Amino acid sequence: MVRRHYDPVTYMGIKVRGGFSSYGREMTAGTLLKQVELCRHTAQVLLDSVLLRGIPSAIFGTLLYWLMGLRPSADAFITFLFVFCTYTALVSARVEPQQH
Repeated sequence: MVRRHYDPVTYMGIKVRGGFSSYGREMTAGTLLKQVELCRHTAQVLLDSVLLRGIPSAIFGTLLYWLMGLRPSADAFITFLFVFCTYTALVSARVEPQQH
């Protein structure tokens, strides 16, 4: 059996040999980076959109609605809360500049 020599690849400070482990094969093929990127993006969407923007705006909208004395019906309240949370999410969204 002939062992091939692969140059070590460094990823996040860890040296991995390209052909002797599944981690190294995934990393050299680029699939591991896609999986990590997908997990990072999912966590960012969950934390940023839901926990940092959705829940606080829902709490603030609930307090604001009843303190202002708007219509005390469930359908009007749900409509207000949906519009308020959607508006808050759209206003606070980051817009990345396009790179040429």
